[in-house]
Amino acid sequence: MKPGSQKLFRTLILVVFTGLLAISPAQESNGLKKVVLALHWQPQAQFAGYYMALTKGIYKKYGLDVSIRHTGFKDNAIDLLRTGSAHFITNFLSGSLEEYEKGLNLRLIAQTSRKSALTIAGLKSRGIKQLSDLNNKKIAIWQAGFRELPQAFLTKYGLNSQFVPVRSTVNLFLMGGVDAQVVMDYNELNSIIFSGVKEEDLTLFRIAEYGLNVPEDGIYCSASFLEKNKGLAEKFVKATMEGWIEAFNNKEETVEFCVDLKRKNGLQANRAHQMRMLKTMEAVIQPRNNTLNTYLDPGMFNLAIQVLKDAGRIEGNIKYYNFYVQVVK
Repeated sequence: MKPGSQKLFRTLILVVFTGLLAISPAQESNGLKKVVLALHWQPQAQFAGYYMALTKGIYKKYGLDVSIRHTGFKDNAIDLLRTGSAHFITNFLSGSLEEYEKGLNLRLIAQTSRKSALTIAGLKSRGIKQLSDLNNKKIAIWQAGFRELPQAFLTKYGLNSQFVPVRSTVNLFLMGGVDAQVVMDYNELNSIIFSGVKEEDLTLFRIAEYGLNVPEDGIYCSASFLEKNKGLAEKFVKATMEGWIEAFNNKEETVEFCVDLKRKNGLQANRAHQMRMLKTMEAVIQPRNNTLNTYLDPGMFNLAIQVLKDAGRIEGNIKYYNFYVQVVK
């Protein structure tokens, strides 16, 4: 592709990442099935595999015409699935289990992340050097969601810490208003490091390493859609897996696209942050020999159920084989 044509192609692709109106069941256009994917947050390298599957024509190769919608500020992916405004969504395993028990008849069709990226970060200079140092300390945590695993972590290790609700920034932590902060390895941890804090000055308690490995990102659709479109769902997952391999094998190009996309959406874009995020996602997704494992391990499922049940978020009457459907063997 010529440089000018490549730039035009990128511009056209970026236009796809905009708001969409309610949709009907997957329709066909020019021989391609039109589907909408809603991602559960704003543009960033956390979703690089989906971007590459689109921009590199992988979805098209599988007969799919995919439009991507970002959520997180004014709407959320779960609501778009509930209202029929998206065919596929990404979401966290724990949050999806809660929605399922509330009555949303969704299905997990691919568990893309293989381990939790949730971490509690503390500064050594503030006396956070080992697990016991978190006792009776203040820990910043996001206002909505994410509390179950950190709370299970504190309970498991007998720590009497106080959670302090914050929005999406790490400012309170940086200013010394709290002793530690709950972060995602691929996002807020980067924000702390790129603010000038050296990683060796941090003590990191990675939840997955403390017997609480409940992975986050997965791909979901409604049960009714899957029943009528299992072949389409299989193609979507396979294409997405190829997109992630493309992203990991071509990091420079992928990060450039992510930065362009963020700027097109009026968001600040830090190239180093996006590159670190993509590399961390590779460690979370764990590709092997240019393939991805999207199987939901029953042990992970049972652990997620137990954590949510202990936290009083669900009653726990969810059957593995009802919630998860393996569309790619």
